[in-house]
Amino acid sequence: MRRSALLAALAGCAHTPAPPRAAATLAEATPRARTVDYAHLDAEAAIAHARAHGPIAAERAELEAIARARIGAARQLADPEVRLGRSFDDSALDEPARTSVALRLHPDRPWEVDARLAQARSGVRAERATSEAAERAVAARIRRAYARLALAEVTARLLDRELGVLGERERVLAEQLGHATATRLEKALADQDLAEVAAARSAIDVAQLEHRAEIAALAGIPAAQPWTPALDAEVARLTAVRTGLDREALVARAVASHPELAAAAARAEVAAAAAREESGRRVPWLETLQVERSERTEVAWAVSATVTLPLFGLTGGRLAVARAAQALVDAARTRLAGQTARDVAASVALVETTGARSAALRDQLAATSAAIEVLLAQERGASSSDPVKVLLLEERHLRAQRAVLDAALAHRTALIALEELVGAPP
Repeated sequence: MRRSALLAALAGCAHTPAPPRAAATLAEATPRARTVDYAHLDAEAAIAHARAHGPIAAERAELEAIARARIGAARQLADPEVRLGRSFDDSALDEPARTSVALRLHPDRPWEVDARLAQARSGVRAERATSEAAERAVAARIRRAYARLALAEVTARLLDRELGVLGERERVLAEQLGHATATRLEKALADQDLAEVAAARSAIDVAQLEHRAEIAALAGIPAAQPWTPALDAEVARLTAVRTGLDREALVARAVASHPELAAAAARAEVAAAAAREESGRRVPWLETLQVERSERTEVAWAVSATVTLPLFGLTGGRLAVARAAQALVDAARTRLAGQTARDVAASVALVETTGARSAALRDQLAATSAAIEVLLAQERGASSSDPVKVLLLEERHLRAQRAVLDAALAHRTALIALEELVGAPP
């Protein structure tokens, strides 16, 4: 009932909805038939296009590829060395030179290799979670831009009607001024109202261009590609009001699925692995193993090894830094979880407040619209009516419709923000 009341109140400014058309999305398209209906691009199709072709998605894909490459690098062992030498004995220059060839190995500590691999794998998870957070942010920005485009489209029609009413009011006052039945002050006020509404109408055109440019940039739509945003569904969404949300359930869902928390958990794993790697350096280990073949008057073989025995713990400072970094990441993760819960609670409160306000204004408009229409019809038919007052009432009613739309956009924007936090429609 509420939705039909608002649509009925705005019937004069809203166009007749076209039959719903299924815009092909990149997420649903097969690799062989990946097409986009640019002539009817709705918000979800634009979001799918952004995931496939958007600049932010492309950048995130490159960063994820770098993170995956680090896993292969972490598996690599230290390169062996080949040493060639030729020496002379200063005390006996007549003796032949000694030639040596040595193969030196640097055995890696197994626990250090495991720690490096753990860091690399956790880094991939962190990048993937960061990419998911970026996807959510891009989707929310596109949805907000579409909601503002829908508001601009409906508001533009309201302003066109309002300009017509104000133009007629200005014409009537000009005639009355010529017959000395109106004052110059009334005419000046009418001129000012007309100028203000005309400026607002021009600002709508600029805002539409800005919103379209933002969508094209986020979605990665080619510059030479003509496209038309499909706004029928967005206009309908402006009439939807969500109240009675389960705050506790939404907080739990956000904390469990928020990508930034997943990224923080992966970063905590990276820090823990770095601390393990640094602590492993304090364990005695075989640093080098060398096999050497030398020749002077005869061939000789030698095998040598170098073992590191940490005696004084002079590297304890690096370990302390690694553990402090781990503690910092753990603390940041805890703070982020708490902040996410607070953000969701605040977002739910904003959705509830804006929804209540939007519903109240819409109901008030629906209650007065029919009465105003009857009154306007009576005044127009009466021989003693004041046409200026009639036009003024009509213009004020159009302003009330604009206020209802602004409240609806505030509620829709709050819902989009909550959806970004939770990861799904609330």
